[in-house]
Amino acid sequence: MAFTSEHLQTGEEIIAAANPHMITLSGPIVTVLAGLVLCIVGAVLSKPSLPNGPWWFLLAWLPFLLYLLWKIKVRTSEQYIITTHRVIKHEGIFTKSSFDASLDKINNIFYSQTVAGRLLKYGSVGLETASEDGTTYFSYIPNPIRFKNIILEAREEYLRRRNQPIALKEDIPAMLEKLGKLRADQVISEEEFQESKKKLLGKL
Repeated sequence: MAFTSEHLQTGEEIIAAANPHMITLSGPIVTVLAGLVLCIVGAVLSKPSLPNGPWWFLLAWLPFLLYLLWKIKVRTSEQYIITTHRVIKHEGIFTKSSFDASLDKINNIFYSQTVAGRLLKYGSVGLETASEDGTTYFSYIPNPIRFKNIILEAREEYLRRRNQPIALKEDIPAMLEKLGKLRADQVISEEEFQESKKKLLGKL
C-alpha cells in the first residue's frame, strides 16, 4: 500500500513526494532485452528441428518480463516524502517499512551526485539527525538539490511555526475589533483587513 493521507498526523500535509530515479530500472531493462535477444536467436536456430521451437523459446522470455515488472513495482512502492512535520522513507510491497525523521531533529542536510548523476539528474540526499540512527541516506533521488532545498524550507517553516506565539481563541474577537478600528482609521486597507481577518478566523 502506498503512502496516503491515512499515514499523516493531525494537521500534517504532504509537501513533496518522489520515487527512485528511473535509472534504477536500467539494469532490469538491459537484462530483459538481452533475454529477448537470446530467446529470438534460440527460436530461429531451433526452427528447423523443432516445429514449435519459436513459441517455446519466446515463452522462456516470460520470466525475464516478470522480473522487469517486479522491479517496476518495487520502484513505485519506494517513496521519499516530505511533509510539514517530517521526512519519510516508505518502502516495501508485501511487508511495509518506513523511516521517519522529524524536521526539528535534522541537524544537517547534504547531497552527492556522480558524473552520471549530474547528467541524468539523480543523486543521494543525506540527513544527519539527533537520533541514534545518525546519518540516513536517500538514494537515487530525482533532482537531489531541489529535494534538499525543499527539506530545508520545510524545516525552517516548521521551526518558525513552533516558535511563533499562538493567539488564544478568546483573544481573537479583541484582535478583530482592533483590526476593525485600524480599517476605520484608514491605517490598513479593506484588502489587508479581510486577509488578516481570514487568518484569525482560521485559528478558531
